[in-house]
Amino acid sequence: MNNKAKSITILAVLLLIFLLFIRYIYIHVDEFAKLKLVNPIYLLFLIILTIFFSLTYGLVIKYLVEPFKIKLKFNAWFGLSVITSFYNIIAPATGGLVPRALYLKKKHNFHYSSFISSLSGIYITHFLVGSTLGLLSILFLYVKYKAFNLPIFLAFLIIFFVSLTITLFSPKLKKSNHRWFSKIVKVVNGWHKIRKNHKVFFIVCIITIVQTLLNMVGIALAFEIFNIKISLTIAFFLACTGFLGGFISVSPGILGISEAIAVFSSLVIGITVPQALAAALISRIASTATILILGPVYSWILFNHVKRQKIHK
Repeated sequence: MNNKAKSITILAVLLLIFLLFIRYIYIHVDEFAKLKLVNPIYLLFLIILTIFFSLTYGLVIKYLVEPFKIKLKFNAWFGLSVITSFYNIIAPATGGLVPRALYLKKKHNFHYSSFISSLSGIYITHFLVGSTLGLLSILFLYVKYKAFNLPIFLAFLIIFFVSLTITLFSPKLKKSNHRWFSKIVKVVNGWHKIRKNHKVFFIVCIITIVQTLLNMVGIALAFEIFNIKISLTIAFFLACTGFLGGFISVSPGILGISEAIAVFSSLVIGITVPQALAAALISRIASTATILILGPVYSWILFNHVKRQKIHK
């Protein structure tokens, strides 16, 4: 599929999602009218949580490039986190990866194969820890509320076994003279290097757990804005199911996908669709507004610094 066809497909998906949202709100307008912003002050806390989440993701970037002998300062690792989220919002799929890879290449001569290795490290660790927490959340939910959903359970279970297998059994490959195969070898061996660095792997696992807990608090606050009380057990389950949206990165910032997953997950535990959708949208508004402010600022800071460095050379 060429770029034009991809753009048309993405626009069509976005339009369809938008129309479905509008249709649903129109049909259930009476239910949405009952929802009131009782505690709008919590919007401020959602914005603060967005910044904290960017900090944790920045730390993941910082530690995953350390095995490649790259030391990032605060402005760099936090800025890369922010611009990744920023371009994920305004560009389709994983558009935020492009400026991040460009910056690391121009600033630190970080090869794209090594970048993909570090990226695979993020995804594999994220999926391993996320699916483990997801299975725990299903257990907690069943013990406390006797609620269970087979598709979500199977999704977590499959992701857990695949990511665990990759983590435990990824081999170190021999160098190859073949042009394309040598790139694959570099990626696999790069991940092998990250996996063997137990300190980095442990730190990234801990950070992923912290991110899930931040999401849990954010979800509880988003419902609290509308004076809807949910337990931390339910918020934890919703936080864990949220990462499943990362598998489907068609729309910018997985727009609509994450909301759909939040709504589906909420139905499992008896939360109504209008309540779940309202909470998901208010979270989206708070995080998007924050990143749209910080994104251009850090884009200028990082790439202006690279430009000045190139001039001095």
